[in-house]
Amino acid sequence: MRSHSCPPSILPSGVNDSRPIWNDPEFAVLELGELVPALKMRYVEKWAVESLPPDRRSQLVEAFEAEHDKPHVREVSSSPMQLAILCRLLDRRTVIPDQRTALYDEYINVFFDREFEKSEAIRPYRPTLAKIHAYLGWWMHTEAESGNSNGTIDVTTLRELLHHFLTGIGQSTEMVDKLYTELQARVICLVQRQQGSGLFEFEVQGIREYFAAQYLTKELAPTTSGTKGSRLSEAIRRPYW
Repeated sequence: MRSHSCPPSILPSGVNDSRPIWNDPEFAVLELGELVPALKMRYVEKWAVESLPPDRRSQLVEAFEAEHDKPHVREVSSSPMQLAILCRLLDRRTVIPDQRTALYDEYINVFFDREFEKSEAIRPYRPTLAKIHAYLGWWMHTEAESGNSNGTIDVTTLRELLHHFLTGIGQSTEMVDKLYTELQARVICLVQRQQGSGLFEFEVQGIREYFAAQYLTKELAPTTSGTKGSRLSEAIRRPYW
């Protein structure tokens, strides 16, 4: 966690409006780290108490406790938002999928349900947004694998890619502006790790890999030669796979 001192007399309204408040050296900044296992359990218990009837609470807590230390579960349970999604998933299924891909399938479905419940403006674009995430995951993963980036994308390039992709599939680009109007700190699964940086990334590398694989198998596969097995053999020789 990082912190700067902030004199009591300095209020947010007094910060120079020409730059984000978190960039002012006199304003206190706190950066949250990943949740430790004990905090995860406390969060899940509290979520169960606040969200479920008494007869279902212990079942959800026990299900999470039994699976929380598995690598693919740890990857998507490091923040309160991720845990809230996992709790919803557990409430629907009562168990966490054993395989990473199956877990990510369920996790992304619940995540999208959650986002589209909150934002009516982007709700009609759900099918297209799923394809957009697959395309961005593939593009960003390719850039990271080739050493051209650290897994982030700047806001200008992000907008250009969205316009390029939507034009290529014959879709209107009006949703790009709606995305940025509705979501400032993140774009659905893409987040700004450092607020105000203008650099977006997938919160978990495994989610980026998941979407990249979705694009390779569902979008590129029909237009490329070779069997799925041959494409897999080529992919797993490369370090990120």
